[in-house]
Amino acid sequence: MKNKEYTWYVEPLDANTNGVVSREIGDENFQRDLPDKDGVLRKVWECPWPFVASLQRNKVQMNLQFFVFVREGHGKMRSAAFLQRRRQSSPRRAA
Repeated sequence: MKNKEYTWYVEPLDANTNGVVSREIGDENFQRDLPDKDGVLRKVWECPWPFVASLQRNKVQMNLQFFVFVREGHGKMRSAAFLQRRRQSSPRRAA
């Protein structure tokens, strides 16, 4: 079975995040008006997975605001909201 190929994208939501991404990723990886699966045009940076993971780890510390998208093979770009950490819920008390 062939491994699936994934392409990762970051959409900065503010100037600070855009600056961080643009310093690390070359201008040739910027894509203007790339449609997502819902047809919404996005301004995104194509990034390798290790860079996306690094942004996720440093999101709070560096005050980064961004959305992550992924495209499987030649499919449509879709939200990668599944990467967001879930908050720990408080333990349930016994009745």
